[in-house]
Amino acid sequence: DVMAHPYARVAWLGWSGVDVFFVLSGFLITGILVRSKGRPHYFRNFYARRSLRIFPLYYGFLLALGAVYLATSLPEPLERYWPYLATFTWNWTRADAAWEESNRFVHLWSLSVEEQFYLFWPFLVFLLSRRGILIACVTAICACPFVRQAFAAAYEADGLSPYAIYDATYWNTLGQLDAFAWGALL
Repeated sequence: DVMAHPYARVAWLGWSGVDVFFVLSGFLITGILVRSKGRPHYFRNFYARRSLRIFPLYYGFLLALGAVYLATSLPEPLERYWPYLATFTWNWTRADAAWEESNRFVHLWSLSVEEQFYLFWPFLVFLLSRRGILIACVTAICACPFVRQAFAAAYEADGLSPYAIYDATYWNTLGQLDAFAWGALL
């Protein structure tokens, strides 16, 4: 049994690091947004900072990856997944029954979740009072287990394997909102 090895048991806990990252992100991003609320160019400043921090390195990586794939003719279907990679929607591909288990882009799902959080959270913070943000966070924390269960049931009905159901549910942005909400509450 591979999980009997002590290193395997520690490595298996890696998922918790992603959850901690989402909590920290919820904490930091909410703090930035609350402090800048009411200032001129609230949205422009937020999205410009996020874009300058993430886009150059990420799209540079995708261009380099594309060049490697063109030069080496690797069997990975990059052209099939390119639209998802370019639009930060990679996390939604796991629900595709044709998704390959050995996919080389698996690590990019969490960046997709993060970017999707950046799309809607500034609007909620802008529109809601501090009390409203608190209510939204508590609602997300309470609702997420049910959201994950609903997605798992839907994926099971679609015929996904148990492994794919777990990943597709875990990678789902709506199923990760409780981690961001815990950070925002802090």
